[in-house]
Amino acid sequence: MNKEKLKSLLLVFLIITSIMLTQRVWFRSPLELLQTEASYFEVSEELLEETRRAVLQPDRLVLGFGGGVNNSHHTHIDHRNLPPYWEAGKKLLAHFFTQELDVQVVPEETYFQAFSARNLEFHFGQGMPASLPAAMFGSMDNDITQNLHSIQKILIPAREQQTIYLMDAEGTYYQLTLEDMPEEIPWPDFVTMLEEKSFSSYVKYYPLFTYVENDVLLPLSYEKNVPRIFVESTMDTGNESRLHEKVRSFFDENFDFVKMIRETTGSHIYMYGYGQQEVRVSKTGRLEYTAETGNESGTNLNRAFNIALEFILRNEGFPEGAYLQEVTPIEENGNRGFRFAFGYHIQGFSVEQKRQNLSSPIIIEVFGDSVSRYRAMTRQVMGMPEVRPEGGIISPHRLIEDHFNALLEDLENRIVLEKDETGEEEERGQENTISGDELLRRIEDVVLVYWDRKDTHRRQMLIPAWRMTIDGEKYYFDAHEGIWLNREP
Repeated sequence: MNKEKLKSLLLVFLIITSIMLTQRVWFRSPLELLQTEASYFEVSEELLEETRRAVLQPDRLVLGFGGGVNNSHHTHIDHRNLPPYWEAGKKLLAHFFTQELDVQVVPEETYFQAFSARNLEFHFGQGMPASLPAAMFGSMDNDITQNLHSIQKILIPAREQQTIYLMDAEGTYYQLTLEDMPEEIPWPDFVTMLEEKSFSSYVKYYPLFTYVENDVLLPLSYEKNVPRIFVESTMDTGNESRLHEKVRSFFDENFDFVKMIRETTGSHIYMYGYGQQEVRVSKTGRLEYTAETGNESGTNLNRAFNIALEFILRNEGFPEGAYLQEVTPIEENGNRGFRFAFGYHIQGFSVEQKRQNLSSPIIIEVFGDSVSRYRAMTRQVMGMPEVRPEGGIISPHRLIEDHFNALLEDLENRIVLEKDETGEEEERGQENTISGDELLRRIEDVVLVYWDRKDTHRRQMLIPAWRMTIDGEKYYFDAHEGIWLNREP
């Protein structure tokens, strides 16, 4: 009888084993669960701090060689060549973020007087809170964070000992002076570093519109022929196995329970639960992640920033040359959080695109300790020959001349629209007219970038473009062909 029971048990065991092998019915052991959890990518403090320092770098540097208010000479240092200047700048700035200062609001003329002498001017993302770089120096409560909410520019004079200048996102200028001058302050090295650079090897920028009281810098000519380059999106729906591996990290160990949908548009949607988590990847490579966060309580800015960095590092990672572009407080269903926008550079130039596609290449929203939304559309250089048109880069002042009437008309239309929205009324025939000098006076910034022309294909050609900020709006012009490409708010 015992033999018969043993045979029956053995037969049942064989049948169950056969079913498991043929139907692939697997039960996850506690050991496997522990291994899965252990293998999940955890962001180390070292990697987090390294990434934080990298994305808080300035977008660009304007190097001033002096010459006086009406005859100063400058050049733009692109993102590839920025690190040695920024490292030297941080050593100096550490004293200003950790020691007692005399902080004074100064007129624009005082700032530009310093700008016309030898100096380094670092440009940061729009509205960068002062507390983020302060945390980098280990001093959250200091004279800078107490007086400034944001930092747009930092100007370091080469010879004006103990003093630097800052501009915030609202356009207010500040003069910061150390009350005590430390002996170890690295100012002499800073001056030497500036003076050793040969100005002849850089594209020269000048304040060409001082006759209309505008100090904006433009090059008379641009001697370097910046190429057009072929790029492709980092996400590829055409390779499903690779796409699955990239998307897997967003769901952690829950990926086995994720449902995948292929849309007729070519998009792939990955869903977990009933809308708890979702990842959508378009055929062009745009990725959008959404998740239910519940009633998350608010968190402080630095904590939210770290959560955003950790999330991106665990998933797609940052493209080379990434930098913090903008920080915005947000509120949703009574919960308060932060939206962080990041840009990135290719070959030293910022990559920009139509805002209707995505206002920034990387956008992430944080509530409490959770990420509610993440959107990204980034490119990587393909292994194809670059295109360098023989005509080279057209100077921006020539583009202003070629499109002068169109720019005037566009600016006038914007002014009319603003007056309609505010309900202002003036005599007809007078409110729509502005002078050419007024147009030149309203040019705020001119910089060379890479323009991502379309969002309809995964593979594109990036073209060099002059971005001109005029009265708060950004105008883009093809730097090779001179075509007006777009206007963005």
